[in-house]
Amino acid sequence: MVQIKKRAPIQIPATATKEPSNPTKLSICLMGPPKFGKSDWANQLGDALFIDTEDGLKELKTRDLRCLNWETYLDIIDELESAEPNYDFLVLDTVSRLYDQCFKYVCKKNGFEHPADQAHGKGWSLIGKEWSEGIWRANSLNAGCIFIAHSKQKEVDVIRNGFKTKVQQEVMSLPPSGAENVNTLVDCILTGGYVQTANNQSTSEDRVWYTRSTSANQAGSRFLLPETIEWDPKHFKAALTQKEKKSASKPRRRRKQ
Repeated sequence: MVQIKKRAPIQIPATATKEPSNPTKLSICLMGPPKFGKSDWANQLGDALFIDTEDGLKELKTRDLRCLNWETYLDIIDELESAEPNYDFLVLDTVSRLYDQCFKYVCKKNGFEHPADQAHGKGWSLIGKEWSEGIWRANSLNAGCIFIAHSKQKEVDVIRNGFKTKVQQEVMSLPPSGAENVNTLVDCILTGGYVQTANNQSTSEDRVWYTRSTSANQAGSRFLLPETIEWDPKHFKAALTQKEKKSASKPRRRRKQ
């Protein structure tokens, strides 16, 4: 007679858990043009460990692991999964280059030059599966995770005054399916840009992060943040703290009996 093992009871939480104001509990995507300061920002936000795919950290004092191919990336993730993290953030810098490494790895492993060579979208499906699982593993470590991506201009359709028009929008420099995997995984997408500031009869361009999607920028967050945040990481931390205070002061709506 086969004995069926009884499963362990599910523990239902008695109270709601608090939203994390600690950025080291978050996963963040940073988008922006080259030389905007994305790596510098991630390095200042906390104790960061970089997986460096572009050799672009020469001017920063960082803890980094050089990653020239997808096989090395998988080896690094294997090692990080085997021990508790001694860092606040794992930073993938950049996911744009890391995706290229994943692309080449899957093509070589499966014996085709391009995924389009495979019928019924099988090639693209294999790349999508390898990519989504790879970045999910990085995001599932017991630490924060920052995905750094280059941005590019893309023509998109928007509705203005009831009419469809085409505009240039700043989006992630990844194929749509690869970008979608990152976008759905992270807690917030910050897109870098510049704003003009008047000062003593002169103007200057200051770096800011956009937190909400517009016709010009692709961004977003799972929680309420100001529409723009000054570049310095301390302003992002302050915005998280302010978000928590507003959440705590908001009255809870009672359900009707």
